[in-house]
Amino acid sequence: EGLSPAKNFDAAAETSENVMLAPDDGGSRTETEEGTPPAEKSAKVRPDSRRTFLFLGLIFVVLSLAVWGGMLLWQKFSIDMEKHLSIVGLESRNYIFSSDKRVIAIRGKLYNTSPKVVGKMRIKGVIVDRQGKVLAEKVTSGGVTFSADELQNLDGKMVEKLENPAAIVPANGGELPFMLVFYAFPPSASSYHVELAEFSVLKKGSKP
Repeated sequence: EGLSPAKNFDAAAETSENVMLAPDDGGSRTETEEGTPPAEKSAKVRPDSRRTFLFLGLIFVVLSLAVWGGMLLWQKFSIDMEKHLSIVGLESRNYIFSSDKRVIAIRGKLYNTSPKVVGKMRIKGVIVDRQGKVLAEKVTSGGVTFSADELQNLDGKMVEKLENPAAIVPANGGELPFMLVFYAFPPSASSYHVELAEFSVLKKGSKP
């Protein structure tokens, strides 16, 4: 009592027809439920892209203003710090230890009245002649001075090796002694000038 070949063919046709209709029905329901053709969907994506572009532009503007404002505050703070730092107690001495060893030593102190600790100093000294021509220039980080006997036994290279780059000036009235040493200075030296060329404000707990 099996099925005839014709009925088998019809059953296969019905099954095939049902399988083919399933995707079409599903696709038709999707379009009916959403109610928006594919062309209209793609058109609605553009406003989102514009909003994203505007959002990124706004972030860029905000960051630029923040950086600009930070630079202005840093410059103002740096200028204020210069008012709190001064070089005091300057004096110079000429030493003639021998015919070929003449030394000028300029001694002073860096005074800090600010509430911040200062480090990484570059204290520059310049010796000039009567016409104002620069004859020699030295830089020190401060914190080291020498006696006359020590200067007699040292030379320029040894003095540089004894520099203390980690020297700091304490806050609220702190002082840092320094000495600028010129070996073999020209006899035409007439006067000198000392200035604080560079410095950094140190954060709490940081090292120079």
